[in-house]
Amino acid sequence: MRNERGFTLIELLAIIVILGIMAAIAIPIVGQIINHSKADAHLSNARQMLHAGKMAYANGYMPESEYSGERSYTMEDLIKEGFLDGKIANPSITSTFGGSDSYDPDESLVVVYVTDDTFIFKVNLSVAGEYRIFNEPQTLEQISRDVFTEDFKNELNLK
Repeated sequence: MRNERGFTLIELLAIIVILGIMAAIAIPIVGQIINHSKADAHLSNARQMLHAGKMAYANGYMPESEYSGERSYTMEDLIKEGFLDGKIANPSITSTFGGSDSYDPDESLVVVYVTDDTFIFKVNLSVAGEYRIFNEPQTLEQISRDVFTEDFKNELNLK
């Protein structure tokens, strides 16, 4: 009979404990990465809608809707006129707070402020009338994680 060497029970238990510790550290980090990716996807969607509003304005399309006395394009306006292919998907579809698979097409909007020769475009996205992504419409330069609503930050567990 040959002398075969293997692992002792203590060595196997030590390996299992080490793997458990590594998993306990990695799982929350992966969850945080996923939430930050969802937040970045919301920001990208806001930029996409803002650019669609700029294209609509540049092509001479003036919407009927108004927001706070200024002209605004709803997502529905931009879809009807062909500036968006369809409803923009909500990256947080697994959320319990909003839970909708797309943004609200009537509440998500691009607002156009016109003063003298200056045009300012701002955007805000709304999820199924439940909550808005930003407290107020934001310009392209302002779109960032810093301007998310507190409800939305809590939804994605952003610190």
